Amino acid sequence: MRSSPTGGGRKPPRKRAVIIESQRLFVPYLSEAIRAAGADVVRADPRADGTRLAALQPDVVVLDAAHSLTPALVAIRAIRRALPIATIVVYTNETAPWTSLARALGADVVLGSDADGGALVGAFERIT
Repeated sequence: MRSSPTGGGRKPPRKRAVIIESQRLFVPYLSEAIRAAGADVVRADPRADGTRLAALQPDVVVLDAAHSLTPALVAIRAIRRALPIATIVVYTNETAPWTSLARALGADVVLGSDADGGALVGAFERIT
């Protein structure tokens, strides 16, 4: 019997996530949903700083498009440049034309403002 690639049956490492959210009030809620989906939050930041993100190398970035100090579409592009293989999850109240543009700029998952913690967990389970 061959050993598993994770070293003899150990669990694979948990995904690492960064939250881009300027309203600190929502960070605990988002963090809880991310942990429930099996990832660890390594940083919460109000701004999408490509240099900082590149240094952290998270697997997933969750961006609240309405509450980032960086304009959302600019942030998506900066995140994608800094982290070409990371998964970008965007939470927004924008409509279909904007969400299509967000995907074109690099967002992997776009959740509407009516999404709850369960939708975020579901998105994480699909991508992790």
